[in-house]
Amino acid sequence: MTIILKGIKAYEEVVDGVVPAEGADATEVDAYDYLCHTASTIFIQVVSQDILEKIVKLEKPNLMWTWLRTEYYRDSAYALVSQIMNVVSLPTQYSGNNLSEFISKFESQWLHLTKLSKESTDSYRTTFAAFLNEDKAKRDFLMGFLVKHHKNVIDNLTTKDSWSYADVKQRLMDIDTSDTQDDTALFTSKPSGSKKKGKKPKGNSDSSSPKSKTCTWCKKHNPGKSEGHTWNECFRLQKLNKEKKEKEKDEEANITMEAKVRTKSFYFDTACTSHMTPYAGCLLNCTKCYRFEKSSSQESMEIEGKGDVIMECVLRDGSVSSFRVCDVLHVPKLGHPLISWRKLRTKGYTEFGEGDFISINKGTKVMFEAVFDGNLFKIPEISHSAHITYNFWHQALGHLAPSSMDKALKLYSDADIPAKPKDFTCSSCVKSKMTRNSRPSMSRKDRNKLDLVHSDFSGPFPVPSYGNSLYYITQIDDATRVAWVRFMKQKSETTKIIKDFVTEMEHQHHKSPKAFRMDNGGEYVTKDLKGFFESKGIIHEFTPPYSPESNGVAERLN
Repeated sequence: MTIILKGIKAYEEVVDGVVPAEGADATEVDAYDYLCHTASTIFIQVVSQDILEKIVKLEKPNLMWTWLRTEYYRDSAYALVSQIMNVVSLPTQYSGNNLSEFISKFESQWLHLTKLSKESTDSYRTTFAAFLNEDKAKRDFLMGFLVKHHKNVIDNLTTKDSWSYADVKQRLMDIDTSDTQDDTALFTSKPSGSKKKGKKPKGNSDSSSPKSKTCTWCKKHNPGKSEGHTWNECFRLQKLNKEKKEKEKDEEANITMEAKVRTKSFYFDTACTSHMTPYAGCLLNCTKCYRFEKSSSQESMEIEGKGDVIMECVLRDGSVSSFRVCDVLHVPKLGHPLISWRKLRTKGYTEFGEGDFISINKGTKVMFEAVFDGNLFKIPEISHSAHITYNFWHQALGHLAPSSMDKALKLYSDADIPAKPKDFTCSSCVKSKMTRNSRPSMSRKDRNKLDLVHSDFSGPFPVPSYGNSLYYITQIDDATRVAWVRFMKQKSETTKIIKDFVTEMEHQHHKSPKAFRMDNGGEYVTKDLKGFFESKGIIHEFTPPYSPESNGVAERLN
């Protein structure tokens, strides 16, 4: 109600009881009367019938406001306690989904609680209001409410004590944002400029500036290029994922031994607007959709669904081209399955004609060929029951070596296994045979005690120790191989443990460590620890990412 009164600029007249000064001119009095009439009209419209009967007897809106506040406003300890209950019960309303919606609800309840605590001169409420205004208090309450469903994320965020509520919120919103899958080959339903499903959190007073954004993927794979964007905005990661998906979906053409053409093959049509088929059995990922499509004779045909079709087309050189056609409409009244040239052309496909043959290419690769059968151009396809590609048999036999498959062909001449293509390669076999060169053994340098300390972190473990610890950290002296093990209940205790270790060495052995070597774990990459090492003159060494052998001394102990 106060917002409405401020909106019509009648707040002071209604709430504070301001009236025109004595001797005010007629214009000011008329303006005052107009605001009072407007405020009274609003009161009459919003209150219930039983309250209306009481306030209509009051002539001025200030009297109405005073009566309503006296009768119904309760700025009491119960209202504060009740709102505290509303805040602490928020975790019970969260199931792990719609994180952005939960954060919005949390901010609303927290704001209401802060407002109630401020509306009193009581010393306890004043102190409580000051606590609620602390940015880190709001941050820690939010993380505490989410720890049940996002334990690993919160565990990592607790190590970044310098982060504000806005930083934590931005990180959580980035996690909540989901990426849509990239368009597959021959995808026809979405326009080329389709947006992602996940909505980016809109900028507001709590959002961090672009310079404060950090991409965790680039931080590991492209050091020095991680600032200014987050992982879900990273074009390098999106490009890598797109290449992986295209590689998985585009199957290589293999030489076939025989070509059993299906009787219900697709026809290539230059006039139809969409890919269509009357056979629901050939559709994958089929979804229901109801609308109508007009035929060339202007007859309305009902569409009952749409899905994907895997096509294995026989080319003139005897090879097979396999690819996926997306968003094929299921039209039961259709006479023959149709492939739409209009859809293919929008995806950058080209058409070449030669006599009774039409070839559809994507770049330099032939996707399929159609043969004129007297009426339309028909696309020859192999039977789905005929597994006649060399790659199929190679995988079916457990990625058998080509030399062993050649021996099998000699022993079983009647086997339906085609000959090996000249350029045949199996990506899975290549990856499985890859080796990593072992690191050369390094001679132990003549180091003194505490010249270099190796450190590593382990946890969390599913079962806590007798002391309720879930983590432990090791410190190993490179010269003597003496190890210290410290247990921790929280990951955020890492910096304190290292500080205590340095202090212990200074007092017990009268010497401070000269260098620490550790991996790039988030528990070690904190401003607090970096500042401590700089103040002590200790060198902070990091091993390369994804190379535990570089930190072998600590890894072998763990």
